This record gives sequence, C-alpha cells and structure tokens, in this order.
Amino acid sequence: SHCPPTTTTFNHKLLFYSPIKAGDVSWNWETFLVGKHGRVIKRAGPTIDPASLAVDIETELTRV
Repeated sequence: SHCPPTTTTFNHKLLFYSPIKAGDVSWNWETFLVGKHGRVIKRAGPTIDPASLAVDIETELTRV
C-alpha cells in the first residue's frame, strides 16, 4: 500500500523468475523516495522526469 506499482503491464519475457507480480520492480531505473523513517513515500517509473519529484522531496525535507 505504501509502494504501488508504476504500471499494470510489463514485458514478462524479460523476467526470469516466478511468480511475477504487478508490484515487482520491473526495471532497475525505477525511483523510490524514502522518508526519514525508511518507508517508501513515492515510487516512480523509469521514464519519469526527476524534476517532477521536487515538490515531494521538498515536502519530505520539511518533515525532517
């Protein structure tokens, strides 16, 4: 619930383990914003513009 998948579909032919679940990290360039207590605040797919996370990062920095 804290780390929802970034997409509901992916190329299953690229994965070599089982069972494959929608919440699995599907690419090594996924980005995770982690809060001060080590919990994932936000998860973003590999094509996201990092600048779009600026508001979320600033919000978390005010909580430190």
